[in-house]
Amino acid sequence: MQKKVFVFDNDDTLYNCPKSFEEAIVNKVISQIAELCSWSLEETQLKRLELFKKYNIHYTLLVFYSEGVIKDFEEFIKETYLSVNLSDYGITSNPQLRKVLKDLKAPLYLHTNNPSAFAKKILNVLGIEDLFVKIYGMFENDCYQKPDVRAFQNLLKEISNYQTRWYVDNEIPNLITAKQLGFRTILVTKGPILPHFGIDKQIANILDLL
Repeated sequence: MQKKVFVFDNDDTLYNCPKSFEEAIVNKVISQIAELCSWSLEETQLKRLELFKKYNIHYTLLVFYSEGVIKDFEEFIKETYLSVNLSDYGITSNPQLRKVLKDLKAPLYLHTNNPSAFAKKILNVLGIEDLFVKIYGMFENDCYQKPDVRAFQNLLKEISNYQTRWYVDNEIPNLITAKQLGFRTILVTKGPILPHFGIDKQIANILDLL
């Protein structure tokens, strides 16, 4: 059995994800959906809220995909997620992060609710894509969303031979699920210390990992 493996969330874990960045992507998705369906932006927004309730998921891309609105997923991602200029939101190469991750001297995996192509673009811009064994994104997770335990199943199958599995995230619900599945957990947050959630370690910045 191999010794240890690290699994990382992406947004607000490996890099700072500004609210304006998230809003820019959602706006592009809504505009593209409106164009595909010949809806007004207002109609698209109302449909989005309706689908949130229908699927009990608050993720714009996934609910429209689940509804069958998005036919060519790869092209849709190119026109929306991949069309955003990351440098406009302060997302650039991070040599310090690269050093920290390399110094872990362990296999690294990425586990995100977003499409893996989008996560790959971010890792590439950060200068760390080559350090990761694999990205588990929306489709790799069978379209289940963290913190749903089902979103972890395919990842767990791949890393089952590791004696110690670390999960690093900025969201407590995701870490609670990871803990229940046998991971040791690290919370990345600038907030107060939160010992009562059973989290193994808390850091203010990913650069404090070591």
